[in-house]
Amino acid sequence: MSDKENKYGLKRYVPSDIRAKIRRDAGFGCVICGCVLVDYEHIDPEFSQAKEHNPEKMTLLCISCHGRVSRKIISKRAVWEAKNNPRSLHDGFVHDLLFVNTEEMEIKIGNSSSKSTKIILTICGKPIIWFEPPFEDGEPSKLCAIFYDENGKAISYVNRNQFTALSTNQDVWSKSTKLSITSNDVRCLVMDREGDSVLHISKMQGKYLDTSVTIDSQDRLIMTQGVSTLTIGALRVENCGSAIVLGDIPAIAKYNKLSLAVSIAYNYGAKAVLDLKNKFAGWIVNGEIFNRKYELVGFMRAKKVYSIANEFIGSLNGSYIAHMDDCYENGEPIFVSPENMEFKRNNPSIGYDVSFRLL
Repeated sequence: MSDKENKYGLKRYVPSDIRAKIRRDAGFGCVICGCVLVDYEHIDPEFSQAKEHNPEKMTLLCISCHGRVSRKIISKRAVWEAKNNPRSLHDGFVHDLLFVNTEEMEIKIGNSSSKSTKIILTICGKPIIWFEPPFEDGEPSKLCAIFYDENGKAISYVNRNQFTALSTNQDVWSKSTKLSITSNDVRCLVMDREGDSVLHISKMQGKYLDTSVTIDSQDRLIMTQGVSTLTIGALRVENCGSAIVLGDIPAIAKYNKLSLAVSIAYNYGAKAVLDLKNKFAGWIVNGEIFNRKYELVGFMRAKKVYSIANEFIGSLNGSYIAHMDDCYENGEPIFVSPENMEFKRNNPSIGYDVSFRLL
């Protein structure tokens, strides 16, 4: 008997159709803790006594939980209970910590790379991939990212080095140090994060609003916005504030500028909006939000603020558009600059300023 098969000749290799069912049943993560880095576990009988790979008697366990089961810290009964109520299906996502080299804020996307650059990619005024600098002594820089599928649906986040994949209607696959996400039968994200090496995003196929970003078979970055396409074979950016900026904040000229200016001047339901530096940024007029060019950029429902693309931005708190946490409830990270961190410290009852997303 080799280490690749048991006494019944059953090989450790699990056929792809069986692996797919086990992943779906488990919610694509460890059934106990929800971690995305997993092993295929024979519950009972264990692999040494199993005659087949039966998905009804198998599940997903991360390395840590698997070790606790082997040492009998976690009972088989607890594993069966977790199989019947997987953590990731209960939470709606799977997660893992990315052990990437954030000291030099370096990342590779296809053939392109950036180093010591805060914001890697911004689309329509929204940071999509960025590094957050340390705010306290001894704290490392932290990677943040928001990934979408080709239909514009968010599929996963990296929230300050914490990876989260939204597990509904997706296949999240991991092997060794590589993570892969397939949505609607399209592999839209593959990244490798071996040890302290540079995080490499080798596959990306997603869309935010009207902008698509793809890594093709030649590792080129293909970015399409409307009828315009930009192809980057290899880009090296170092010591910059931003690497790639695509498009403007969505805005429309809904009203005649003069009539709107008169309404604001006479204060017909108008309210000024301030930014984190307490400078004038725009107006709210009868539940609609306008920038200084008198363009419509958002609207309000009660005190909640949305973009014209109907994306939740934050809440109106006095004269500020803000959010109390550095991420939304679904785990999506919010870009926080050192100035914004200081604003939050000085205004704990207001939170982080998010007016930059609109104004």
